[in-house]
Amino acid sequence: MNKKVFILFIIATTITILLAACAAKDPNEGNPQNEAGEEYIEVYGTIEAKRIINYSIDFTATVTDVLVSDNQRIELGQTLISMDLSEYRNLISSGESRKRNNRNSISQNIQSTSHERDSVAEELRGEIAALQNTYATEKDRLDKMSKLYDYGMIAQEEYTNLQTEVENLRVRLATTESTLDAQLKLYASQTKSLQSELSAVNQNTDVEIMKERLSKSFVSGDAIIADVEAGIIMDINCKKGDIINVPTKLFSIADLDTIYARIEVPEESASDVRIGDKVEIVPVSDSSAVLRGSITDIGSRIVEINGSSYVIVEAALSDTGQMPTLGCNIDVKIFLTPSKK
Repeated sequence: MNKKVFILFIIATTITILLAACAAKDPNEGNPQNEAGEEYIEVYGTIEAKRIINYSIDFTATVTDVLVSDNQRIELGQTLISMDLSEYRNLISSGESRKRNNRNSISQNIQSTSHERDSVAEELRGEIAALQNTYATEKDRLDKMSKLYDYGMIAQEEYTNLQTEVENLRVRLATTESTLDAQLKLYASQTKSLQSELSAVNQNTDVEIMKERLSKSFVSGDAIIADVEAGIIMDINCKKGDIINVPTKLFSIADLDTIYARIEVPEESASDVRIGDKVEIVPVSDSSAVLRGSITDIGSRIVEINGSSYVIVEAALSDTGQMPTLGCNIDVKIFLTPSKK
């Protein structure tokens, strides 16, 4: 082999070795790395919330203004919707007035019935007392006359007339006593009926129910306010000028503390993911809104999605300043620490 051929052979061998070295598989080449050398996997998911509260009202109102929009972040006490509740408040006021008037009217009837009963009873008892005295006197006189009659000292007609008089007194006394008893029972029945009416009025909770509907934590004066520390407005179902006269859902609030990323990790990559792994989230619809967080839960079962196998992983968001729309699709990078490679 001449020198020139030998040199060419050496060069070719060297190139072959270099190419082979370049083609050798890096053990870490399975997942990409960022500039800092952190290995990550790229997956997909959606933004969800574990706690979504639906807000409905069941009282008459007119929407005077809607002060928020879908996907707007809100805070505790913030006014969301202003309403005109004058008609409903008038209904409550009228109901309270009717209830008060009915109660007063029935109470007066009970008092009137009681006074009338006492007056009638007093009159009848006085009549009974007088009859009792007269009857006792005439009965005593008849007993004495009976002895004289037996001795023939009293005429038949006189004796018979006295007997008739005494019997009439007895009948009148018994009748008056029966009348008193009947009157007392009648007044007792009337009073019981009136007391039942009063009890029904007092137990009528229609007005209380109407007032209770205004005592919800999210109703303040003539406004609907946020009653969660922080949240995201969803599904607004009313607009300015709407007249509400049936139970109506107005909107929903997703509790900001419960918003998370629902991530679909392919089955073959799931074993690389651990609780605490950092994530970078980018909404598909807005690549400028980058969110960060960490893995908080890893599903224990495999789910089939469009014919492929996935494990559902959840990530808490550490930065919610650029909160994307709930339910939106997201691109996710899950960064794997070296110990998990």
